[in-house]
Amino acid sequence: MEEEKIKLKLSIADRVYPLIVNASQKELILNVVDSLSKMLKELEKNYSVKDKQDVLAMCVLQLATKLKQLDDNNDIDKVEIESKIDTILKSLSF
Repeated sequence: MEEEKIKLKLSIADRVYPLIVNASQKELILNVVDSLSKMLKELEKNYSVKDKQDVLAMCVLQLATKLKQLDDNNDIDKVEIESKIDTILKSLSF
């Protein structure tokens, strides 16, 4: 039996992104978006950056660094990490 899908409208960097996800992923995704929003606000504040593209790029750099550290520490498949980074970068394209 296929899991129930739900529609979400996520606000990231003052843009709304519609997303269809498994119902079981809803809380995880909402928590990630909340954490991402906090990270973006903190970067804007600390670096006085006004351009959302620059703030998003800085955020991607931080997240990619964390993924790399996890890879180095946990022997995660490098192809999987590169794929996740590519997915993040593509989703942030304006």
